[in-house]
Amino acid sequence: PQPSDLGTMLRCALLFAFVAQAAGELAVLGAGMGRTGTDSLKAALEILGLGPTYHMKEVLGVSDNSNNTAYRASHIDDWGAATTGPPDFEKLFEKYASAVDAPSVMWLGELLEKYPTAKVILTKRSDGKVWAKSIAGAMCRFIDGATLLAQVRSTPYFKAIHPSWAKFLAMNDAMDKAATRWLGREYVWEKACQDPVYAEQLYDHWNKRAEELAPKERLLVFETGKHGWKELCAFLGVPEPSVPYPKVNSKSEFTFIVTIFWAEAVAIYSLPLLVVLVLYCCCMGGRKKDKSA
Repeated sequence: PQPSDLGTMLRCALLFAFVAQAAGELAVLGAGMGRTGTDSLKAALEILGLGPTYHMKEVLGVSDNSNNTAYRASHIDDWGAATTGPPDFEKLFEKYASAVDAPSVMWLGELLEKYPTAKVILTKRSDGKVWAKSIAGAMCRFIDGATLLAQVRSTPYFKAIHPSWAKFLAMNDAMDKAATRWLGREYVWEKACQDPVYAEQLYDHWNKRAEELAPKERLLVFETGKHGWKELCAFLGVPEPSVPYPKVNSKSEFTFIVTIFWAEAVAIYSLPLLVVLVLYCCCMGGRKKDKSA
């Protein structure tokens, strides 16, 4: 395309996103599972002017764009309460133009019905084995109930001291139930972490169902690591940026998260000992005063 054509395409894309956001509609829906390049897609959509983009990072308040509207509005409560049906999408996506990754993608069937004009991007890995290996080195390190970290963070004591983590676990439970409904088969994240064969089957079934449900004329199947700006921009009808396609949310980031989570756990389980130590010091200090008197 000529420069004038590119400018027109970009203006149209920005106008499309603005009108969609103003009308409370989503312009783009991500249909891919977590660890298929969803965080990179979020960054790409925002570079293209199709953001803010809803993502788990927004819900947890760790988004790179400093928006975090979802975190400030406590959306985690809404997702966690949606155990038998979808939450109020209009409320949750009011200030967003697109949505990718969990928690939203776990309600993909309902999202496709709610937003019939949104473009759909199904991010994928090369195959199920690659995906299973990816989650094992990422979220499964602290969500899998078989790991020590997950066990120490799921006790009644820990959840009472750290209510935000209790809400996170409740949201995960609601997400499993939501995905099970539209997939038409059992979806249990912990099982995917513990059984690579189950994980591969789940991955393949997810992609198959997503392609069945999404209208072909509105669907882009995007293979992370193979596809980039060329495929994405052609699908969205916008010019390719001069910057490289984003590559974020690596395993090294999850290593940092795991370190933080362990530090939290150690601090929380040390609280009773600290209380005992303070009481002991106060008691000994009182005895010394009595003796000196």
